[in-house]
Amino acid sequence: MKTTIYEEQDKVKVEYDASKKLIIATWKSLLGPQFRKAIDAAANHVSKHGIKTWIADVSQARDVPSQDDHAWLSQTFDARIKPHGFERLINVLPQSAIVKLGASQWSKTVEKQGASGTIDVGSVAEALKLAA
Repeated sequence: MKTTIYEEQDKVKVEYDASKKLIIATWKSLLGPQFRKAIDAAANHVSKHGIKTWIADVSQARDVPSQDDHAWLSQTFDARIKPHGFERLINVLPQSAIVKLGASQWSKTVEKQGASGTIDVGSVAEALKLAA
């Protein structure tokens, strides 16, 4: 069962799936204050529930995070997500080359911080199969 843990209409929805112990973040906009708020909400759930997998659906995103937000993400991952045994990020990639580049930066950050790997897929259904 999925529970919405953060939502900003037309920008992002972050859900926690307790049965699969995973986070699913569906992004339409990665630029703005909702970026940090959504990551904070998800990081809180990672630490409380021992979440190992995070699905980042950026297939509908129309922009990328700012450089400041990307640097903040790296620090947040290291301090609040990595210590709780987080293992993998699954990116659901878009058609947009710019957003694919942003997802690639996020993947590199996660791998540098010690996650066992990131996987890029073309659909949420494919991501959920890998997360099982």
